[in-house]
Amino acid sequence: MEPNASDLAYRTIKSKILSQEYVPGFQLKEVQISREIGLTRTPVREAFIRLEREGLLRIFPNRGAFVTELSEKEIEDFYEVREALEVMAVSLAVRRASREETFNLGKMLNKTHQLYQRGAVKNYEDPRFDFHLELVKLSKNNKLISSWKMLAAQLSLVRIKSSMTRKRYVNALSEHLGILSHIEAGEGKKAEKLLGTHLNKSKINVLSAFNST
Repeated sequence: MEPNASDLAYRTIKSKILSQEYVPGFQLKEVQISREIGLTRTPVREAFIRLEREGLLRIFPNRGAFVTELSEKEIEDFYEVREALEVMAVSLAVRRASREETFNLGKMLNKTHQLYQRGAVKNYEDPRFDFHLELVKLSKNNKLISSWKMLAAQLSLVRIKSSMTRKRYVNALSEHLGILSHIEAGEGKKAEKLLGTHLNKSKINVLSAFNST
C-alpha cells in the first residue's frame, strides 16, 4: 500500500464531509471514493473505520457507509457535553493562561470582527478562527482539547447548515469578549456563567436551523 495512503484518504474524506461536499445521509461507496481521490480501496476502507470512530460516518452491515445524520436529541446531548468541557477549560484557563495568551486571543477576536465588517468574512462561523477552540486550548490539557475537537467535528455536521444574523454575530462577539475579560480578571465563575448562556443561545440557533430543514 502507498505510504501514508490511509492518512491521505482519511484527511480527504473528512474534509469533504466537514465542507458538506458529502452531506449528512450521503452514502460513501468504496469504489467511487477510491476513483475520486485516486487511491486503492484498502486505505479508503481504513479511513471509513477511523471516521466511524469519530462519529462522522455510520457503517451498516450489508448497506454501506453513510455520512452521519444527527437527531435533535443527539444535538442536545452534544451541547451538554460541550458545555461541560468548555466550563472545565475556563476553570483551567483562569489558572494556566498567561496574560500574553489572553491578549493575543482578544486581538484575534477583534481582527475577525474587522474582517466581518469589511465583508471578508461572510459568516460568523469562519473556519479561519474558532474562539471556542482557542478558549479550550488555554486549558493546556491535551485530553480535553482532543475530546472537544472530536465533539466539534460531529456538531459541525449541523452547524454548517445554520447561519447567524448580523445582530447575533455582534452579540456573540460581545459575549466572547466578556468571557475572555472574566478569565483575564481571574473571575472563573462569572466566565462560566456567561459561557453557559452563550452556548445555550448557540444551541437554540442550531436547533432552529435543524428543525427548519
